[in-house]
Amino acid sequence: LILGAEHGFRRLIGVELAPALHEAAVRNVAAYRQRRPQAPPIDLHCADAAAWPIPEEQAFIFLYNPFAEPVVARIARRLDISLRRQPRDTLVAYRNPVHASAFDALACLERLRANRSFALYRSRLMPSMRRGSAAGRPGLRWW
Repeated sequence: LILGAEHGFRRLIGVELAPALHEAAVRNVAAYRQRRPQAPPIDLHCADAAAWPIPEEQAFIFLYNPFAEPVVARIARRLDISLRRQPRDTLVAYRNPVHASAFDALACLERLRANRSFALYRSRLMPSMRRGSAAGRPGLRWW
């Protein structure tokens, strides 16, 4: 999240299920905010990411292989429903992509790059939908 704040994202959202990790994130963001009071908002939530509402705006979704396959599949299905309902430019970065097949199976996503360490996806949009978008620019929201 702090890396996203340092690279121009306007708003960042972190969702962590484990209370201890959430508290560590709260401390890290507070320390960062002391050094960079003008940094963009960083919203932290102790919650289940599989149930978290997917932003219905441009988004950059980062996952660090945090879940078992059923949870990754649920997030992927919810993303698919969201993108079909509201097509928009969305990037998914999946670090240590043990369950990448859940995202590979989505027609709404195009795999840009993948290896054993990382998989990167972008929503499939019609060319006319990309006009005026922030595609490739850091105005996307971190989820």
